[in-house]
Amino acid sequence: MLKTKRKELKKLPDSVKVDCINVNLVPFKGGVEDIFKRLSDALVETLQTSIEKDAEEVYKFIKAGLAKLNSNPQSVEEIEKMHSDAMQL
Repeated sequence: MLKTKRKELKKLPDSVKVDCINVNLVPFKGGVEDIFKRLSDALVETLQTSIEKDAEEVYKFIKAGLAKLNSNPQSVEEIEKMHSDAMQL
């Protein structure tokens, strides 16, 4: 959506004539482009933060799962516990 709005902004003329007055739109276009840039940067930052949180959760899940599965069961109860842990994972 942001890309399409940027394309639409570029299609606007640099100036518009209203009756006998020529209105310069370059400062307006520059301001809107700056807003688009800030929005894009905020979206990227938010996405990076979200990905980092998700990656941390996956890492914790894998670490906990490996800790459960790498134990050496010594009895039948421990084997059953390990099997149930594996099924939960």
